[in-house]
Amino acid sequence: MGVQTDIYLYESSRAPKPREAKYYYKVTCKGQYRWGVGRRPEGETKHQLVMRTAIAAFQRLVRPAIVTVHTDCGYLATYHKYASQWKQNGWKKAKGEPVRNAQLWEQLLKLEAMHTVRYQYHKVMPKEEEV
Repeated sequence: MGVQTDIYLYESSRAPKPREAKYYYKVTCKGQYRWGVGRRPEGETKHQLVMRTAIAAFQRLVRPAIVTVHTDCGYLATYHKYASQWKQNGWKKAKGEPVRNAQLWEQLLKLEAMHTVRYQYHKVMPKEEEV
């Protein structure tokens, strides 16, 4: 399918004021890496910011790969497994409620389509220099 690629999503600020929060990502493959930054636009939730950052990281991948996404965001790591089912149900949950962030989930699924993807939740993320 492709080479092993790891995407690390980091929160750079755990500031008390949410508007100061930023995320950045690091994509590693064959000992090389690329990175990028995501900032929280006003009115956007932490979950939306993490999803946008994951989307930006997947946009860097141009060939099919075996991807492991490392994140400390339980929302993304936990609910990712339901996204395909939500899409089949017209972006509704099993009880008929609309899915939050459906547009972001749809973008993420589209970018992941050519890859084999697994999400790894970390309560504490490895330090960037250890990656």
